[in-house]
Amino acid sequence: MKSKIMTVILIVSLTINAGIASAILFRHSIAKKMFCRKPAPAIFRSPVHPFPLYKKLGLTKEQEKEIVKFLEEERKAILPLTKKIHEQRKELFRMIKEGRIDQQKKQKIIQEISGLQAQIENIVVDCIVKTRSVMTSEQIEKLKGIFNKTEEEFFMVPPEDTVPPRLRPPWMGRHWK
Repeated sequence: MKSKIMTVILIVSLTINAGIASAILFRHSIAKKMFCRKPAPAIFRSPVHPFPLYKKLGLTKEQEKEIVKFLEEERKAILPLTKKIHEQRKELFRMIKEGRIDQQKKQKIIQEISGLQAQIENIVVDCIVKTRSVMTSEQIEKLKGIFNKTEEEFFMVPPEDTVPPRLRPPWMGRHWK
């Protein structure tokens, strides 16, 4: 009786160990099968891809290539500007940490940041205009519909008696009402 129990325990233990060992050894191939069933579209293999809307808009391969080119140009133009903004913000935070804020220097930094952000906004809008230039009229109409939804969601005006989200205490939640 005792030997039967020991045999069963040994078999169960070996089964568990074999399961764990095989899971460890084959986890890469299992993960690959689960997540990489078919290769990603070429548009997603580039460092920049247009946007998830490309399926909704029904872009052709040529349009995708053009849009990726526009986005790569946009990215190259924006990257140095964002680095400058980051450096300027670090300077502002350094002044705040030290407790010595020179008002003229602060204003100069804020104006520089505003100018850089305006340049970025200009580049982004130019990229959108270029993107629209390669689309058909049907695709542009679909894009307008998507922009309308986005505009409704992001530019919604809050009721007058609400506190802006940043100034609200955590117990009030994030949403207006």
